Amino acid sequence: MKNIFSLALVLAFAATSFAQDDKEKPYFDMENCTICKCMKSMDMNRIKWETHKIDNGMLMVMVVPEDMKAMWGTCKKNMDATFTKMESGTKMEICQFCTSFGQLMESGAKTKELDTAGGSITLVTSDDPAVVQKIHTMAMKVQDEHKKMMEMMKKNPQKQPG
Repeated sequence: MKNIFSLALVLAFAATSFAQDDKEKPYFDMENCTICKCMKSMDMNRIKWETHKIDNGMLMVMVVPEDMKAMWGTCKKNMDATFTKMESGTKMEICQFCTSFGQLMESGAKTKELDTAGGSITLVTSDDPAVVQKIHTMAMKVQDEHKKMMEMMKKNPQKQPG
């Protein structure tokens, strides 16, 4: 993925650029979120995604099945292209997850993304206790919303979030 600092700036910009009420938007929205849209064609039931609170922030782990790695690589390239457009000032629709991530960056959270043999690991951390609390709040929200998404997809495997 592109430089994580560019992503942070783009998401921070996006988080403050939209006047829509976030409560009206789905938390994960692969239908309408310009960033997440590339995941719409992927079988999200097969991707393992975990979010954990750690002492100074959160850890997100994504494991992509071997036969989906090429599709995931294409998705990441599409996300990079979206970030580039957003960096140039193009306003785009983003979901609550992407908005919240941008707000964390705007608050001073630090990110580190590591590509792994199985997918990726993202660390979101801070030395500021107030920012750590925001990160922990988001981590709990992500855990809750991810459970809801997976339950919805078990009931209707063809339905993607959004």
